[in-house]
Amino acid sequence: MPVITSRDHPLIKQLIKLEGSTQYRRRSRLTLLDGVHLIQIYCSVLGTPKNLIVSSLF
Repeated sequence: MPVITSRDHPLIKQLIKLEGSTQYRRRSRLTLLDGVHLIQIYCSVLGTPKNLIVSSLF
């Protein structure tokens, strides 16, 4: 599992855009899920997500 430590990483930049812009989420057809419960529901209904980002605090 790769560790991302820079805010300049393209995935981090995309996550920041997704968080801050409804238009970007609609245009990119992506969303953010925050919390174990929402991720469990997503997996049970739609399968494995494209990306799963986990904080190192866990």
